Amino acid sequence: ELRRDGFNPWLDEEKLIAGQDWQYEITEAVRLSHVVLICLSNASISKAGFVQKEIKFALDIAEEQPEGAIFIIPLKLEECNVPSRLQRWQWVNYFESKNGPKKLLQALNKRAEDLGILPGQFLKSAAQQILEKNIHPAFKYAFKDTKPSVSRKKEFVIGIIGKTGVGKTSLINSLTDGKYTFSSSITSGTLAIDLYDWFKNIRLANIPWYGGVDFRDQKHIYSFLRTNTDMVLFVIDSGTNRVDLETHNFFSALLEIKTPLLLIVNRIDYHLDNYEKVAFKTQLDQLEKEFGLPILPVSAHLGINIDAFRESLLAEILENNE
Repeated sequence: ELRRDGFNPWLDEEKLIAGQDWQYEITEAVRLSHVVLICLSNASISKAGFVQKEIKFALDIAEEQPEGAIFIIPLKLEECNVPSRLQRWQWVNYFESKNGPKKLLQALNKRAEDLGILPGQFLKSAAQQILEKNIHPAFKYAFKDTKPSVSRKKEFVIGIIGKTGVGKTSLINSLTDGKYTFSSSITSGTLAIDLYDWFKNIRLANIPWYGGVDFRDQKHIYSFLRTNTDMVLFVIDSGTNRVDLETHNFFSALLEIKTPLLLIVNRIDYHLDNYEKVAFKTQLDQLEKEFGLPILPVSAHLGINIDAFRESLLAEILENNE
């Protein structure tokens, strides 16, 4: 939930990797954090060991903060007593389903605002601005030679392609809000292309990347896209500074087959660690220049820009097929 709201939580179970000095890494994470959530339960408040040292270290760091700064937030995960050394700070009853998360978010936003960073809100705002600016030019470019018609096959097929790891499957799940059903699988060369029924007569085709397989599969993919799809979503990873030659050449070939094409930059949550507005926008500007057409930034993982993109995509398709 914190990531969905644009924050970047550090949790030892997720962040620590094999071989690291876990005590050092945990204390460093506390020292470098903008805010520390101390999770309280009946088990944790009575537990002896390193967790008590973590709390003591966080309290020591809190003493170095400016007066009135929000740094320590006791977070009650269930009804339990708040240890005396934490009672000077207002706690949050997170187990209260309605008010708990709301109060925590309010505190975190206040801390971020005081620090002048607002990473979550900035990321969402910047991405929304880029999407709003690019969405109409992107569709105009995609359908410059044709309208999004389904009359040929009585269905509208959207091919989704990108290198392994860019988030094609998560994009399908997020874009459809999980409301899709497997329809069939088509063999193209040595590759299996899965088709999913989505909305009305709109279908999605999850197309595997050809790299590392028989190079002839590249031609099979081009043929499938040319004859079986009405639009292609080409997905790249926002964490990529420059596009590798394989991706660039494949993209250039897609432009040649004349199938309407949208460029989706996924995983913009990669930039949650980057609070610099100029750096974030420069990164996306570079990708746009690299490909030569408007980019559409999203985060399938956090749902950033997904609703707006879905609404525009469906409107563009359905208004031409009523």
